[in-house]
Amino acid sequence: MRHCPNCGEPLNDSDRICKNCGVFLGNYLETRERKEYIEPIEKEEHVEEEKKKEKIHWQIPLLFLLLGIVIFLIKLVLKKLDLASNTISSILNIIALGSCFLTIPATIIVIIIYKRRKKKDNEFTSSSTERKQKIKKENKKDNEIMHILQSNISRIEQRRMVYVGKNYVKISTKKFSLPALIFNLFYLLYRKRYLLAISGMSLMALLTLLSRYFPIVRIITGIIAIVISLVLAFTFNQYYIKVVNKKLQKLQKKSQELNSEEFLKLCQRKGGTNIILTILIGLLFTVTIFYISIMKLPPLPAKKEPEKPQVDTVYKEKKALCRSYATSIYNSYSKQRRNVTYIGCNMGKDTYIILETTNRKTEEEYIAKYEINEKREELILTDTTEGIETLRQKATEATITEEEQQELMDKEQLEKEFEDFKISAKEDKTAYKEDSSYVRNYIEIKINQLKK
Repeated sequence: MRHCPNCGEPLNDSDRICKNCGVFLGNYLETRERKEYIEPIEKEEHVEEEKKKEKIHWQIPLLFLLLGIVIFLIKLVLKKLDLASNTISSILNIIALGSCFLTIPATIIVIIIYKRRKKKDNEFTSSSTERKQKIKKENKKDNEIMHILQSNISRIEQRRMVYVGKNYVKISTKKFSLPALIFNLFYLLYRKRYLLAISGMSLMALLTLLSRYFPIVRIITGIIAIVISLVLAFTFNQYYIKVVNKKLQKLQKKSQELNSEEFLKLCQRKGGTNIILTILIGLLFTVTIFYISIMKLPPLPAKKEPEKPQVDTVYKEKKALCRSYATSIYNSYSKQRRNVTYIGCNMGKDTYIILETTNRKTEEEYIAKYEINEKREELILTDTTEGIETLRQKATEATITEEEQQELMDKEQLEKEFEDFKISAKEDKTAYKEDSSYVRNYIEIKINQLKK
């Protein structure tokens, strides 16, 4: 029986990959009759001479810089307009500085990517020794892909194996992930789950900032960190395999013209791990947490006791008196089968009640005005616009008399007075909101309350 040269696990004669450690067994396959050896794939030196130049995303560091400047300008504007407290200004400062600080690692990353691509572009102009070394590395990767292609595992499993890369067997078979437990969010970065990792780091940074003001948040932060570690330890492997499956489905839709070998090479480029970006973002996160922990923060603004609302007792008395008059008018008009749609009182020097009503039989709308005699506690009807349409018809036909013309003018004046009253009532409310010492005289009565 054969054994794995890496971990010593017993193997079947047909196995080309160790099920325990995941090592490729292509170079170690030995049977009783023959020894299999797969020749390395030799690459031509002048392949892909006219390689398309890929864009370098310089806009990413520029975006961080512009974001920091914009937030800083917003903070200045809010401070000038006295719309932001010291706490908000401090938070905006941190965000602006953080965005500007992110420009540095983003620029470094872009430069690294640029140099790597430039190095690839110049690979055919380098010395023959360097070319041979590079070809050997590429041949090694191609050998691994060829071993996987010739293995006895399914095509889907082959693609997952190439995409995941290191420790595929452990990730695909074990439910518990020790690296996820130990390295936490940094392991997410290492496995290229950038959005999830950065979201978690942003949450931890925010909680660290809040803990400077509220000590209880420190305990909450510690609990959350432990919970995140445990959740990642028990769920990361299953979650990561699901993500890999989705990524492979998208790649397959976009790259249907590629053969099996080319597709596996594409999976190898898109998947795997990224140690450089993990170190850079990890350092940035550590520096940010350290800066938040030592920076001087302004104290929280003292809580202001809410001002007790002032009660306008004079207006309250006026409104009570107005409502009593309005109730008697409403009941009187209801008995006469007339609907009252609006009632208002002027409780200033000239006390009166003005209302709008509709005759249920004729459906004619008109306005009536009553003077208030407070000494006698009675209402006197002074004018009404009832019949105004008839007078207007006569005026149109030129059959109106002088007395009727004067009556029409009085009724039209009452209409204007009714509109002015509603405007004055709104102005009264606005003036009182701005100055609580303002004396209100115009009162509007809600009809629905009178119906009750």
